[in-house]
Amino acid sequence: EEWSAKGDASKSIGLSGGELTFQAGVKARWRTKSYDNDTLSYDKYNGTYTLSQVLGAQTYGLANISPVPSQTLPTAFYLANKANFVLNVDDTTYNSAVEDYRAREDVTAGYALARWDSDTLRVIGGVRVEHTYNKLSGNAVNDFDGTCGSNVCITPVGFERNYTDWLPSVNVRFEPQSGLVLRGGVSRSIVRPNLKDLAPRFEINESDISGRQVAFGNPDLQPYKAWNYDASAEYYYSRHGAVSANFFHKDVKDFIATAYFQTPGTFAGTAYDQAYIPVNGQSAKVTGAEFSFNQLLSFLPAPLDGLLVQFNYTYTDATGTLADGRHVPLPDASKNTFNTVLGYEKGKL
Repeated sequence: EEWSAKGDASKSIGLSGGELTFQAGVKARWRTKSYDNDTLSYDKYNGTYTLSQVLGAQTYGLANISPVPSQTLPTAFYLANKANFVLNVDDTTYNSAVEDYRAREDVTAGYALARWDSDTLRVIGGVRVEHTYNKLSGNAVNDFDGTCGSNVCITPVGFERNYTDWLPSVNVRFEPQSGLVLRGGVSRSIVRPNLKDLAPRFEINESDISGRQVAFGNPDLQPYKAWNYDASAEYYYSRHGAVSANFFHKDVKDFIATAYFQTPGTFAGTAYDQAYIPVNGQSAKVTGAEFSFNQLLSFLPAPLDGLLVQFNYTYTDATGTLADGRHVPLPDASKNTFNTVLGYEKGKL
């Protein structure tokens, strides 16, 4: 659930060489995300229940893995024989609590900027300040250690935090001649963690073989912070064609990745032998370039003169450094990305 409100005000002054505009505004966003899972787990059946009673066809063509259960017959069998299934109380309690969480995120922000517009030049410079408040709650769920008088222990946990970020930026657009546009920009930005990763969800599994395996949410996650540098050139060589080239570089701090810890440790007061924890990396650098080409093939004879082609390609080098000094590829970053498009647009089509 999300609510937001904002307001802006601006004042423009006409000058001999162009127009100068001052603008300021405020915005607030109140966001709450919650997850409450209720599961009934059965693991015994008083009667005869065999694969032949729910036999179906396989749904994947990678390999012949028959015989397999039907997609629908097991559900139909359960609905027709509910009284013969035995509820597993421990699994039901565990599965119904382990992923539950509630996360609140309130963001209040304000900005001020100045913009200069002339026939060939636009410059926009300003600063934005954002204050973030989080209230996070979840469950620490421990199975089969018997410390709380039952096989499954559920302990509610909660955290609160807040932080403030200042985000300046400058953007320039220059058109030295008709059809040629040059752009440049420098900005500071943040990307907040996913609320699910922030939520204090502690999933603890006890094993005689591997010890205590834990999957955590991390209420101490910091947002991505980045300085961004961009430069581009666009050339509109005709009414129906354009090419562009762009360069970008980002200095990123506190990028987020899921770390797997294989040696014993303690996190948020909980001891573990193995753990999956979303953590902030130390730093990352993202450097790349992109190129695009767009052309309407209006020179072709009708009706082919409505054909249009587009192509773009992006190269990205994204490398992060973890807190222990290891270099890793930045999550969710592709080195090579391209798109090709063939379209048609003419008249009503």
